[in-house]
Amino acid sequence: MTDLADSVEEIPARTAYKEKQRRNAEKAGFLSSDRAAHYTAFVLTAAFIGQRSLATIAKLTVGQFRGALQFDKPCIEVQSSQDKIKVQHYVP
Repeated sequence: MTDLADSVEEIPARTAYKEKQRRNAEKAGFLSSDRAAHYTAFVLTAAFIGQRSLATIAKLTVGQFRGALQFDKPCIEVQSSQDKIKVQHYVP
């Protein structure tokens, strides 16, 4: 399995720290490879779209991601109830 973080040229320091923690947990046997890949995808998605992990991105649904992928230029509509500052907006 290719490590997703290795394909990213520059990621924020906080995200790099989380990725290092994920790698260490996987090596120590605390995370399965599948779970580690899911975590990496979650962290990198949050970093690239600029959403706080627990405040917003955890509230997004699979349907929102699937809906965004139906467009030529994927864009997720974040509802005001899902946002920390209660403002509806779009995330590319």
